[in-house]
Amino acid sequence: SAGMNTVLLNGKIVKADSDGFNVFELLTTILSEATTSSRFQMLGLPINVMNSLQASSSSGHKYGSDIADLIGMRIDTRSKSKGSIYYINNIEKDKMYKKWPKDLNQLRQPGFQLYPVRKNIYTGIFVLDPTTERGVSALSALFKTHSMSMPLRTGLALVAERRKSGGHSDSGSGSDSGSDSGSDSGAGSDSDAGSNSDSNYSDNSMPLVESIIRLLVFAKKKHGVTAANQFLIEISKQKDFPMKLNHVLSSYSRGLKKATSSWSETSFVVEAQELLSLESTAHRDVSKKIRLFVQSKGLPLYSYFINGQFHETMSPSL
Repeated sequence: SAGMNTVLLNGKIVKADSDGFNVFELLTTILSEATTSSRFQMLGLPINVMNSLQASSSSGHKYGSDIADLIGMRIDTRSKSKGSIYYINNIEKDKMYKKWPKDLNQLRQPGFQLYPVRKNIYTGIFVLDPTTERGVSALSALFKTHSMSMPLRTGLALVAERRKSGGHSDSGSGSDSGSDSGSDSGAGSDSDAGSNSDSNYSDNSMPLVESIIRLLVFAKKKHGVTAANQFLIEISKQKDFPMKLNHVLSSYSRGLKKATSSWSETSFVVEAQELLSLESTAHRDVSKKIRLFVQSKGLPLYSYFINGQFHETMSPSL
């Protein structure tokens, strides 16, 4: 109004003429706004959605507190996730957790760690490319965590890292992914959306991830989730990059041999080669389903979510 000095920061009133004004709190607010904007941009959401989310995080004229409110917001990774996320464990069903108590009152016990309860209370979704050094390192860390019997249900969205025709890698977005769906091998594509973006990829990245998807889905369906997990564990031991198809086939044969206690790897090599030689579009439909899921949720590559709470990036060592 007339006769008043007003400062607006992204539409928020800053009472610069008040007795309680603190320039350091103003700087904190500016930093928080910049951090918030950066995180929203990483999600790749439409402008109108970003504006709505930013508006919903507003909670009065407080300096430096909006980012704390925003961190509490969560992304629904459960809806439409069937056939889009491969879970390496299920705390409520897997035998390794059969001795855990089902009583939720265990959570009320004082302590400095998560108490083991045979419920899928904590769920982590990890978005990664299993053919890259960073993705392999993350896989290795996740399976080590799983072997420690942490009370966390771990899900994977295996996506192809975007590479432009010039060979540049773009790992900041998961909008184009060739991830696996181990939970439903017969999942189909929802639409043709995203097919145009596939042309932005190199000839090597997408087909290799699709091969891993196809073998993973087949291994789970025919040999069980333990065998499928062992395949991924062998992938996580990969040291040679860039990864090639022969590395994937070797990992498949070694993993299945260990999981089934077989004498030889040869039969599994033949099994994998025959599967990949079949003219089938089912695995491409699964890949497209994952791409659409990742796009619709705005999940960046190498990000992860614990009960829907977004963490913007995995460190190379997770």
